[in-house]
Amino acid sequence: MKKLLLLVLILNRCFSSEAQLMFQHLYKQPDSGSVLQTFDAKQTNDGGYVLAGLASQGSTNIAHPFIMKTDCKGNVVWERYFGVTQTIANTNARVIITQNNDLVMINNLGGYQNYIGLAVRLTMQGSILWQKEFDLSSSSDALNDVKETSDQHLIFTGSNQTTSDVSLIKTDAQGNLIWHKSFGNNGQYDDGYALTTTQDGGYLVTGRYISMGTFNALLLKTDSSGTLQWLRCYGDTNQHMHGYDVKELANGEILMVGSTTLLKPSYQSYADNFIMKLNAQGDTLWTKIFYGTPDQFENISSIIVDAQGNYLLGMSTASYPTVGFVPNKNGLVQFDSNGNLMFAKLYNNGSSHYTRISGCSDGTVLLSSFGNKYGGPIGFQTLLMKTDTNYLSGCFDQDVTSSTTVTSKAFKVTQPTPSLQAGATLSANGSSFNLFIVDSVLCETHPVLHANFTYADTCISDSVFFQSTSVGASNYSWHFGDGSSATSNMVKHQYAQPGTYVVTLFTDNGCFQDSISQTIHIQEKPSSLFLGNDTIICSSSAVYLNANSNYPILWNTGDTSHTIIVSTAGIYTAEINSGACGFFSDSIEIQTEICSDTTKDCEVFIANAFSPNGDQVNDDIGIRTNNLAIELDYMEIRNRWGNLCFSSSDISLRWDGKINGREAASDTYYYFIRLKCKGEIRYQKGDLLLVR
Repeated sequence: MKKLLLLVLILNRCFSSEAQLMFQHLYKQPDSGSVLQTFDAKQTNDGGYVLAGLASQGSTNIAHPFIMKTDCKGNVVWERYFGVTQTIANTNARVIITQNNDLVMINNLGGYQNYIGLAVRLTMQGSILWQKEFDLSSSSDALNDVKETSDQHLIFTGSNQTTSDVSLIKTDAQGNLIWHKSFGNNGQYDDGYALTTTQDGGYLVTGRYISMGTFNALLLKTDSSGTLQWLRCYGDTNQHMHGYDVKELANGEILMVGSTTLLKPSYQSYADNFIMKLNAQGDTLWTKIFYGTPDQFENISSIIVDAQGNYLLGMSTASYPTVGFVPNKNGLVQFDSNGNLMFAKLYNNGSSHYTRISGCSDGTVLLSSFGNKYGGPIGFQTLLMKTDTNYLSGCFDQDVTSSTTVTSKAFKVTQPTPSLQAGATLSANGSSFNLFIVDSVLCETHPVLHANFTYADTCISDSVFFQSTSVGASNYSWHFGDGSSATSNMVKHQYAQPGTYVVTLFTDNGCFQDSISQTIHIQEKPSSLFLGNDTIICSSSAVYLNANSNYPILWNTGDTSHTIIVSTAGIYTAEINSGACGFFSDSIEIQTEICSDTTKDCEVFIANAFSPNGDQVNDDIGIRTNNLAIELDYMEIRNRWGNLCFSSSDISLRWDGKINGREAASDTYYYFIRLKCKGEIRYQKGDLLLVR
């Protein structure tokens, strides 16, 4: 009667929320009079950050374009400085991360009304690959934005101020000029402030354009070669609108944001924010104008489209209640895809300028700006903030949704015909300077990261299921102790051999790391449990039952030894609980009968197994008989190679499992007995098992 019971293991999946790093870092130069103005910041692929802007020398009007790389915690890794410039009207430093993980930074060299564009390409480690000056005209020029195209070329926008027209420049990855196009009114001040690539391979540019007697928000579309497809201006007579960022949505629609005085008496009034959605041809779908109370001025600088399709806007504002001596504040505003306000938040309690936002890989926001709240009043200091997914930075956060007014007002759209020009000169620039930046932390919240995992000891024939229960982890690396590994929060692994293994889980969240090691036991599956065939014995004799196993045994008689002596009829069952390998059992039926064969009267009983382990149960083996007429003439026990292990002519002597005082190995041994019974010599032989 055979039966096999399997133990099914069920692992509960454990889930934990992932905390996120958020901080406010302040960067400045060692002397209090120096300026460190950041106009753009991005998260890099290694989880760190790169910042671009201007750094001055003391309290002078002399500055240097800079780019700075930090690690994921905001600690400075390296800094690079280039050329000489001024901060006046030079507010559009930008930086991008290319497809091959390089950095491209743009800025402007020279002085007010005599600028020239600068572009620098660096490795992520800070090595300079090239730096070029962009001479777009015979007068003052500027670069204001840069993007990488799908073919890894670079596209720039800005202005060339011979006629102060909107520039669109394309170079290859090495900074060599492919073409330059210019669009605008001759003799007027037209500027390209931001651009984006489009799904058809072309480009969209926004900025400002003289139309209806003053500045209007510009939106122009070109094909991939820079050929103008359409140009539109949005605004009204005696009012101004400036476009500061533009995005193409997945469905081909367009978002444009900026500032406008449409709600105010004239273009000389404080501006409000606007967000506008347009179709692919530039036709307006909806426009929202919004401002804070009390109302002063606002400027929307940048757009992020989040994973839910909502629009996050980076805002510089002097509206809303002010704490401190300068009303300028950083802001973040969210609208849904229909133009409904979702929230408005302020950061840093004032004295902040030129807010710009970008998205992080974990769905949070990186916000850069500068101010003199913590120093000065002369020297501006860079402020870098990272929020969590609730858009909180950890300190000085304020919700001003209820103080934000959203409205709409009709405006005019014009389609002026621009003058078109081309031509530019790009030349190498090798200037560089050494300055130093000091980093301090206003507030910082580290995510809780704790590595842990669950598992179950298992049988060699089954897979082990490992489940990470780590808190705050986003990456997992398993090392199973047998040379193999895996990366997932839940994995299964099958070991080739039974034994004890040390399993290590390494976790990180893109910035912080943790690990844990645990020991797991892979159990060997028991050999088949077999007590033998059902047996009939003489009623006056007995039989040894042996449950040969390396696991504990439980008999239905209550015995727990591996062998028992049975002399009565019945069904005898042995059971093994092997843990992960399950339950095993076997049964044997013993029947008895009265033996009439006189030859059986001269047989002696010798067990078929013994276990000399000192537990006083079956510790030795020898002849058992109640027949006093039997005399032992000779008995010997030999191993499988025929070597003598034990011999005696005394029927009462028994073998203790030792040979010359040393323990014999677990194995099968063979006995030979010569008896005298009823006047005759009789022989008996067989085998027995020594179990350690």
